[in-house]
Amino acid sequence: MVTNIHIRLLAFLILVTSAMFVSPAFGADSTRGDTTSRPGKPSYVCPRDPEGKVFDSPGFCGHDERIRKGTGLRVAVLLFEGAQLIDYTGPMEIFGQAGATIFTVAPTRATRTSTFGLKVTPDYDFDDAPPADVLLVPGGNVNEIALSPANKAWLVKRTQDSKIVLAVCTGAFVLGYAGLLDGLPATTFAQQIKYLKREFPNITETVSNRRFVDTGKIITTAGLSAGIDGALHVIDRWYGRFDAVDLARGIEYDWAPDRKGSFGELVFNKMPHWPGVVPAGSAWERYYEKGDMTRWETRAHVGFESTPEAYLARMSQAVLKESWRQTGEGRMSRTFRRSEGNKLWNMSIALARTRVPGSYDLSVKVIEASK
Repeated sequence: MVTNIHIRLLAFLILVTSAMFVSPAFGADSTRGDTTSRPGKPSYVCPRDPEGKVFDSPGFCGHDERIRKGTGLRVAVLLFEGAQLIDYTGPMEIFGQAGATIFTVAPTRATRTSTFGLKVTPDYDFDDAPPADVLLVPGGNVNEIALSPANKAWLVKRTQDSKIVLAVCTGAFVLGYAGLLDGLPATTFAQQIKYLKREFPNITETVSNRRFVDTGKIITTAGLSAGIDGALHVIDRWYGRFDAVDLARGIEYDWAPDRKGSFGELVFNKMPHWPGVVPAGSAWERYYEKGDMTRWETRAHVGFESTPEAYLARMSQAVLKESWRQTGEGRMSRTFRRSEGNKLWNMSIALARTRVPGSYDLSVKVIEASK
């Protein structure tokens, strides 16, 4: 006869037996305080723990979330004299937060000075650098690394051996001089896009409206902070979109994977080049600048002794040299149009008087004609 006592005993045995085979709950600290984790499983560390304690499950370290460690991703960071600081430290932060193994490499182990005086001694030289999945190539003063035949040969070989090459900013020129961008689209720092196109005619397209361009093995990014976008894209490819978005959230970076870049498209490509457009000797103080992929506006306080007509005439002469054609003229304004491929762009330049004699508000707008 089965009694309530028998039923309760049976349920207890089932519960105990099940607990022996069920994995720890999400966030459990089965290796708390240990320095190893079970082989074949992801391990986690606390970002700011100097002891580097390792856990076998995700969770928290005070206010910090644990990050993965030992994921297998290895990143080699190319160093050279005059490397742009944010070009490699920004992506290094991303890869480090993702738990990657990171090391630096240069032609020799001599200490290199990056922009703003940061001195870095490479971990390896070209002869003894271990293999890596990702090769990170920053921009900056790229002459040391880009123009040496021996350095170019190493770069070509290393590209063949790597799964991904991430070139940030003018790091695209390093790849270009090594012939690694031939037959591919590429981008770079917005102010250098026209020079990239001129210097490497075998590039299929110089892209001015993207934060990064992924061609498979080789990824090039726009300038400076765009290296963070490129590194997040690598994490997206390597681990998945959720991990990349979560990582961006963790470092408080507003990452939009498909974001277009207005700086290359408009700010440095279609807006006037101010030093050449503003008449010499006139006062100039920019106080407003804003836009997106279809429009951009700059406003400035200007001052001059000539008439508004003369001032605008001088500006117009310079603008016409930048491939614009004039379409309209008023006493205090000028309008222009420019064609690029299948797009038309309109520009307006207008002056407005202020209460101060000889001082004006200048507004310059560039707008896609269809908008």
